[in-house]
Amino acid sequence: MRPTGRRPSSAVISGRKWRSSGAGDPQRKVAIVLGKSNPDAPRNERHSMIIVLLDAGVHFKRMLPVFGYDDAPQGHAENLFDNVRVPASNIIWGEGKGFAIAQDRPGPGRIHSECARSEWRSGRWNGWLTASGNRVAFGSLSERGVIREWSTDSRIEIEQARLLTLKAAYMMDTMATRGPGRRWP
Repeated sequence: MRPTGRRPSSAVISGRKWRSSGAGDPQRKVAIVLGKSNPDAPRNERHSMIIVLLDAGVHFKRMLPVFGYDDAPQGHAENLFDNVRVPASNIIWGEGKGFAIAQDRPGPGRIHSECARSEWRSGRWNGWLTASGNRVAFGSLSERGVIREWSTDSRIEIEQARLLTLKAAYMMDTMATRGPGRRWP
C-alpha cells in the first residue's frame, strides 16, 4: 500500500494476500487489508488497515484448503491486488494504526478457529479409534487392553483441551482489556 501524495486522497494497493477468510462468498463485497503504508515510520506504526471494495480490481486466483478441509466456495482464497486504488478515507482509525488494530483482534478468533476446531477434529479421531475396536481381525480389537488404553488416554486429553478452550474463552469475555498498550491480566 502506498499513499499517492503528501496528504493522500487515495492509496494504491499492489500485492498478494494469502488465506483471505470468506473470500469466495458471493455476498462479500469488501475486504479489510493490512499493508505497509509508511516504511520509514517506527516499527509498530508502519502498517495501516484499509477497507477495499472488491470490484475495484481485486482478483481471486484460487481457493485454498485450511487444516486439510476445502471450504470452497465460501472458504479462504489467494487474492491478487494489481494497483487497486482506494480512497484514503477508507483507512481505519488512521494511518499507522494497523498494527494496533491487528493486535486487538487475534485472541477471540484464534480461540474459535484453532482451539475449538482442533478439539472437534480430535474428537473425530477418537471416534474412529473407538470404532476400530469393533473390528474383528484376529479376535476383537476392543478386547485388547492397549486399544482401550489409547482410547481412554485420548478422551482424557480431548476433554482437557476442551476445558482449556472454554476457560480461555471465558477469560477473554470477562477479564481481557482492550486497546493499544494494554495487556491481559
